Order: sequence, then structure tokens, then C-alpha cells
Amino acid sequence: MGLSRLGVSCLFILLTSITCAQAEEDRYCRAEDWNGPAVTTRIATWSAGAVTEGMPSQLREAFDSSDPQCGGTPCFARGGVTGVEVRQVGASVCVGVPQKGKLATMFGWIPASRWHGTDSSPQPVVRWVGVWQNETAKITVQSMVDGQLDIKGHAVRDLGPDGGDVEIYGDFSITGKPKNGVVTSNDDSDPCKVSIRLLGDYLVAADNDACGGMGITFAGMYRLRHH
Repeated sequence: MGLSRLGVSCLFILLTSITCAQAEEDRYCRAEDWNGPAVTTRIATWSAGAVTEGMPSQLREAFDSSDPQCGGTPCFARGGVTGVEVRQVGASVCVGVPQKGKLATMFGWIPASRWHGTDSSPQPVVRWVGVWQNETAKITVQSMVDGQLDIKGHAVRDLGPDGGDVEIYGDFSITGKPKNGVVTSNDDSDPCKVSIRLLGDYLVAADNDACGGMGITFAGMYRLRHH
């Protein structure tokens, strides 16, 4: 039986609403791409790069806005710093770059003219080894026999004053070889799915939001703390 005019109209409205919601979400630069591909391939499209030399470029929350990514205290992409590129929209590029301190990272839009790509080819296994961190999670990578890597992650989320003295945790564990530069969890019995990639100077990760308590995510970029 074919769809009635009313059914077609409702379907059109639904699809239009979804498209508009996705278009609105696409304005924002985040490590988590809610309408992106499966976790196994999500970070495969990211690439390494660097901010061009010169004055710092302010990270913007939305590509068509001048609002700073960090609200009243703008975050910046410093001239010459390396980072990762998530995607480009028009004349703006969504990048992740380190901030002040040993752990801080931030994603935001900068003009595409202030960014240039660098080598994004798969890295030797020896370069993966070490303790990688950002402000909410830590990923430890150890080498094993036959080029295998043992990768373990631990994340913490503090609920803050409104949640009392409560912390929420998340963990994952992967053993495997990089395939096309990516290591992905392969335990079908584990609901937590994570993909890890070494991209330039940073470890990057994507997950399926099933690796811990509410709000726990390993998605993002990590800086090397020590080998």
C-alpha cells in the first residue's frame, strides 16, 4: 500500500527536521561526531597538521560565528603548534590543538588559511609506546611480541558541586596490531568499542559512549606524558 499524502508530508517533515538538526550540529567542532561513521572508522578521516606561523588564532565554537570556544576566556591555536584536523567546512577547519599546561587540549574552528597538513601516514609501533593523557583520560600503550600493542584506558568525570563528591569512571583494554594505522577493540562480548590512532604527535581516540558511567568518553586527542 502506498503512502498517503499525509504520510508523505509527515515523512518529509521528519527527514527535514533530522537534516536540520544534523546541519546545526555540524556547525560545531567537537572530538565526538554524533552523526559520523562507525567507531571503527571515525578517526580514519582525521589528519595531522599544524597552525601556520604568526599570531595565535582564536578557536571558535561554531564555524559561522565569532563566539570563542572557551566562553569568556578564549582558547587559542598558537602559531606553529602541531595538532589534528577533524574536517573542513568552507573556509574554516575544525582542529584539535594543545593548550597551556601538560594535559590540556581543545577543539575549535580556525580559518583554513591558518592551517596546513603534515604527514598522516601510519607510525612505527615504537612511537605508540608511552603514557598519553588529556584532562579527563589516560591511555597507556605497551609493546608486545609480533608487533602487538597492549592499550589500556582510564577516564574520570567529576560531577562537581551539584553532584556532591562523586566521580564516575570508565576503562577499556585492547590488544592488537595497527591496521591502516588504527587499533580497534575486537572483543564482541564487550559493549565498549574504542578505536585508537597515532596521528602525528598525538594519540587520537573514538568510542561508542559505552565505556563507563554517564558522560564518560575517550574520544579526543592525547598528549605524550612519558615513555
